[in-house]
Amino acid sequence: MLRLWAAGGRFRNVEEIVLDWRDHPSGLARTDERYSLEAFARCKVDFLRRHLLRGRPAVVWGSGPVGKLHARALTDAGVEVTAFVDVDERKIGKRIYGIPVHAHDDGPRDGVVLGAVAGAAARARLRELAREQGRREGDDFVAVA
Repeated sequence: MLRLWAAGGRFRNVEEIVLDWRDHPSGLARTDERYSLEAFARCKVDFLRRHLLRGRPAVVWGSGPVGKLHARALTDAGVEVTAFVDVDERKIGKRIYGIPVHAHDDGPRDGVVLGAVAGAAARARLRELAREQGRREGDDFVAVA
């Protein structure tokens, strides 16, 4: 899927069920480190570093567990993370991993925004905020969670 996206393919959600997935507690997806959240974050970051970021800094929108996971993977891969952006008043003005946390309306405008929040409603809100800033999904904004 990532290779298709890099080649210019575009995706969208569909309403109907197109896949019925069976999940077993002893399956590799549940037991093997290669399927961990950290491994998936490293995979996404490696791909983004080579294709979308291409030397550009990243701004991580979301400073919760998902955002922190991706920020660690980004910095481990040598990608500059210039800021976190969050809506939680308790986090704004703080630093996470030495990286400042900004409010969405005063965060940096440069760099590629990586939306790193859990939940469909939060991702929809991030997309709306990115559009308000004139960002285009797939060019200077992408949801990573």
